[in-house]
Amino acid sequence: MGGLVEVNCETDFVAKNEDFRELVNTITKEVTLSSPDQGTNTNSKNWRNSKPKKVKALADLVALSVGKIGENIQLARAVKISSPPELQLRGYVHPPNEKGLLVGKYATVVAFKNANDEQLTKQLCAHIIGMNPTEIGTFEELEDATSSEQSEAEISSSKQSETAISSSSSSSSEDGDSSEESDVEIIEEEEKEEMLLRQKFLADSDVTVGQILKENDMDIIDFVRLECGETQKEVQ
Repeated sequence: MGGLVEVNCETDFVAKNEDFRELVNTITKEVTLSSPDQGTNTNSKNWRNSKPKKVKALADLVALSVGKIGENIQLARAVKISSPPELQLRGYVHPPNEKGLLVGKYATVVAFKNANDEQLTKQLCAHIIGMNPTEIGTFEELEDATSSEQSEAEISSSKQSETAISSSSSSSSEDGDSSEESDVEIIEEEEKEEMLLRQKFLADSDVTVGQILKENDMDIIDFVRLECGETQKEVQ
């Protein structure tokens, strides 16, 4: 099982404070060790009154930290991720830190199947943070998209050949209009790919995430990605 929490403060100075990090550590452990019937929860409201062993309610802990540190602190979100034995959970934050509790502006927990390459799982977690996919997709959809792209590329190549032949045969008779037409450039903005399996892999842009997973006999079953301040942006 794994846990993700977003705890907001007002300054970088406090974010690096040991008391603040201890508070985040306590909240994260409480979320991770919560009873199974509480499940996954992306709203901190239900967690604020939970009671960690041998400590006061989380809301009281936050209030005590505000008084001790002297800055406003808020528990914005809390997520618990549980997985069956055949899956492996891996976490990553950015900026990365290797020791102790993982704390960063961006965080993700990913449920892998056959996570047999730790370096690759770390790269895939970093990819999810960097590319922010909204869905995983399926390998069937990936194959359909690849076939469609290949067909479109073949059609486009054929059209370009026809255009080149037509242009060369008529260039002598249309020289007067060529300079005007050459100033016209068609620019189509490429849509951001939101399906994880179809995204270009950040660590190797020559392949997609789906291709790298297939090559390594791995699969991504689910993921959760949090960015500090996301909920505040949505409200605004």
